[in-house]
Amino acid sequence: KMRLHGFRSAGLMMKAFLWPTFVLPYRIGSRAGTNTNLHGTTQVFGRNHLRGLTWGSNRDGVRGTAKSARRCLSGSASAVGYVDGSPNIAEGDGIGGQGLVVNPKGAHTATIIWFHGLGDTAEGWLAGALEMCAGQDFVKVILPTAPNRPITLNGGFQMPGWADVYGLGADSREDESGWLESFERAEALINNEIENGIPSHRIVIGGFSMGGAVALNIALRSKRKLAGAIGMSTWLSLRDKFPEALGPDECKCPILQFHGTNDEIVDYSLGLSTSATLIDFKRDAEFIAIDGMGHSVSVGEIEQAKSFLASVIGK
Repeated sequence: KMRLHGFRSAGLMMKAFLWPTFVLPYRIGSRAGTNTNLHGTTQVFGRNHLRGLTWGSNRDGVRGTAKSARRCLSGSASAVGYVDGSPNIAEGDGIGGQGLVVNPKGAHTATIIWFHGLGDTAEGWLAGALEMCAGQDFVKVILPTAPNRPITLNGGFQMPGWADVYGLGADSREDESGWLESFERAEALINNEIENGIPSHRIVIGGFSMGGAVALNIALRSKRKLAGAIGMSTWLSLRDKFPEALGPDECKCPILQFHGTNDEIVDYSLGLSTSATLIDFKRDAEFIAIDGMGHSVSVGEIEQAKSFLASVIGK
């Protein structure tokens, strides 16, 4: 029952834009303990296979509209219950920032907030996020778009980013003010949902690449108990601020983390060290390694994320 709907998520890019491929695993390994492997690949879906849904790329800082995003959804929209292929998509992130909000088909009782990778926009993750919550017609999906900022690693080229990036190593200097600004926005999105009647334990936060770094930080720092967090091909930014930055023990939430063993952008070792850190902090964290995958997203990840969401917010 594994399905692949084309979507693109640009992650950290070194010197130039990298277009991640999307990998289809042929076998999902059994879950044992906190470490799981998605073994093998039979096919790699490159950029040509994704043309219908890759318009969200932001090379020139041009942002699309909700109407354009709606046109790009095709089969993904019907997969989550929108029979006419036209989900209720609103422009903006709901608190004055840029992004997209997909309102649920049914009564709103849970929210997923998903942060894209460097150089991407909300539109780049629209189809993927909808696929993750397929069948959950009570879920609102919030897809914030990061502000354009100069990225030092890319020669100062401006692109959407949650912080500046100086390097990709474990010891690279970090843009603390940029990260904290993004954490504040994430908390504001959560607070807005709570003010509108959605309890924190019905809110999931997640992201890809540097968007996942935002999600993991919020999961660890939050003073409210969230439903859960998902990080794909990511790492824990501002690691040296922990454990002092940890939220109260009663606010711990389950965390699901994925990483490709051949990730050429965010090294696999960073994913492993992040997983070890989460375990050191006594978090309910699961790490899933995807054998042979680079800085990409696989259909297996989407299926596993879908199961995780069902376990923390219901079906």
